[in-house]
Amino acid sequence: MKRAALAEAIKADLLAERPAAAATQECFTCGRPFLKPGERFCAERCREAFDAGMGPYDPNYAGKSQQRWYALPLGPRGLMLTCKGCGRTFDSVGLRCCSVECERKHRLKLEVADHPFRIEKRKCEECGGDIPNWRNGRRVSKATRFCSPRCQRRNPGKPSGSPNPGFDVQTVKKWAKNGGSR
Repeated sequence: MKRAALAEAIKADLLAERPAAAATQECFTCGRPFLKPGERFCAERCREAFDAGMGPYDPNYAGKSQQRWYALPLGPRGLMLTCKGCGRTFDSVGLRCCSVECERKHRLKLEVADHPFRIEKRKCEECGGDIPNWRNGRRVSKATRFCSPRCQRRNPGKPSGSPNPGFDVQTVKKWAKNGGSR
């Protein structure tokens, strides 16, 4: 008899009408539920954020399926990025380079760029190539204007090591100091 009475009490309790739960509303700025009747914001900071220009809460805005959330195109696993090492586009899951080799190359590039004693290469006036700092075990003069004798022959102006700007290539060959014809 006790079991039957207990079952009836449970059944009556399950089928009984329940009072409606207090209705919660969502904050207009952050979307959190709160219990302040007649209010649109859960806290003062949300009201200030909305007044400062923050938009209303949109529960579908931050999903990965929303294309407008990302400035970069979506790939199969992540975002499509340009590799910092080689420049190719790849599907990134949080990396800046597509491979370990490209990461090494990018880090080396950053280290060389930030080095305070890095020597800037001077450019050849004829071809625009780099003038070497050393040639045949000797330091190249700062007055050198060409990267090679071939570029120097192509340019009929002042030769690389000439102390006097009035001499051209032909005159320097005949100059007595150089052992030219007299």
